[in-house]
Amino acid sequence: MVAAATYFVAVASPEAHASSNVRDPLAGGILELEDFHWLGRSLRAFGVPMFSVLEGGYSRDLPELIFAYLKGVAGLPGQSRAAAEK
Repeated sequence: MVAAATYFVAVASPEAHASSNVRDPLAGGILELEDFHWLGRSLRAFGVPMFSVLEGGYSRDLPELIFAYLKGVAGLPGQSRAAAEK
């Protein structure tokens, strides 16, 4: 008998992810760098295997936002916006 596995798939649309960044010039979102880390960390807390499908946005901060999210998923400490700008 094969054991059933539980998987979690995180799918983030532009409206729910990078385009919601406060610095996205087209979306006018409210999410900060720390929020992307929190999202990844929160998904990790489910404790099941997962993968993410991420769509982009138009913010120049996109690489840092994705990295913050992935650090949260990996259980690594986050970084504040002020520290990221140094």
